[in-house]
Amino acid sequence: MDSLTVDILPTCPTSFVPECTELCHYRLALTQMLVPEIRNYPGYLLYDLNHFFSNKINDPRWLRITDGVKFIDEVAA
Repeated sequence: MDSLTVDILPTCPTSFVPECTELCHYRLALTQMLVPEIRNYPGYLLYDLNHFFSNKINDPRWLRITDGVKFIDEVAA
């Protein structure tokens, strides 16, 4: 929890809406599509999704406030 807690709100939140489970399904489908004839663009998309997914997993989720911590979504809303 501590590694995902920050003292100030991030200035540029990650902005892709699908849930983690959906992203995993997308990655699996793209991986299964990657055959030599169509490798370029789906491969680029898979690369971008992998990086987005790994960044999203490490995004802060809590903000330290004077009374403890709050979910960032509650503070940013």
